[in-house]
This record gives sequence, structure tokens and C-alpha cells, in this order.
Amino acid sequence: MNNTEQDIPVETDSGAVIDDISKSSESEVIKEPNLLDICLKEKSGLLDKYTRLYAEYENYKKRAIKERDELSKYRAEPLATEILQVLDNLQLALSHVTSSSDDSLVKGVEMTTKELKKILDKFGLSEINAQGKPFDPNFHHAMSMIERDDIENNTVVEIFRKGYLFKDRLIRPAIVSVSKKNKPPELNVLDNGVKGLDG
Repeated sequence: MNNTEQDIPVETDSGAVIDDISKSSESEVIKEPNLLDICLKEKSGLLDKYTRLYAEYENYKKRAIKERDELSKYRAEPLATEILQVLDNLQLALSHVTSSSDDSLVKGVEMTTKELKKILDKFGLSEINAQGKPFDPNFHHAMSMIERDDIENNTVVEIFRKGYLFKDRLIRPAIVSVSKKNKPPELNVLDNGVKGLDG
């Protein structure tokens, strides 16, 4: 046998002796993870993390823009709510006007009330039109029920305090009185078969 053809035993790092070098390289390839596979797995994980973070960031941006717009849209709401007290007092003063009242004072209060309403309307405050409308618990607060046969059941018949919206948000419900129908007297059949009225 030639030296070139003879298998020379090789010692590995662990100290084991391998007779055939070609066999050892094949087994090492199988046992060691491929560097390309490791890099691809790491890339896939990083890409997934990036995608999630990007989606979270985009959602955060949308939320922040929405909150900023809402804050900007409703920033005058507290002021409008406070001014409503002044408007209520002016309207109350006008409701107590008598024939002996000073006409110039009444005209001054009317003009002030009208101008104040115009300014509030300009900034998005609007009155809830409740009179004669069906009762809506989202916009009305019922204080009493009045028996009325001439109008539909659950209709607003009287307004005690006006309600207001600021833009599309309710800032004060209207305090109202709501109609209810009178119940007709019930007929009972008596023992002798004659119908009688309850009561």
C-alpha cells in the first residue's frame, strides 16, 4: 500500500480518533447547524418584530391624531357650558317681563340674549329642539308625565330647561314633561252577564 492510499488516523478536537477523514467531514456537516439557516431564522424574527413595532407605531400615530383633533374640536366646551348659565338667566328675565316693565330694558336684554345665542351658535353650540318631539332619553330628561289624549304617547309637551349640544356632543339634556294617554275604563262582565265599568 502507498502512503497516499493509506488511511491515516486523525484526532478530533474532542480527542477521538477518526480513521476516515471523508467520513468525519460528512458527519460534521450534518451535526453543525448551517450558518445560512441561522441567519434566515434571525432575519425572519427581526422582520416580524419590525412589522409589529411598525403597526403599533402607526396605530399610536392615528390615535394621537384623533385625540388631538378631538381636543381641538371640543376645547371651547367648558366655556360654552359656563355661558349657558348666563343665557338661562337672561331668558328667565325675559320670561318675567310684564306690561309695566321698562321697554328699553327689555329690548336691551332681548338684544343681549340674541347676540349671545348668535356667538354660541358660531362656535358650535346648538339648542335641542324638543317641543312636540318623541321623548328620547339620549337628549331629554323627563321630570313628569302629563295625561293627554290629544297627542301621541311619550311626546314632549313642556320644556322646563332647554338642552344643548356642543358640535355633536350632548352637554346638557333638556328637562321636559312627557305625555301619556289616559287609560280607558275597563269593562267587567258581571255575574248576570251585564257589562259594568271598573271603579
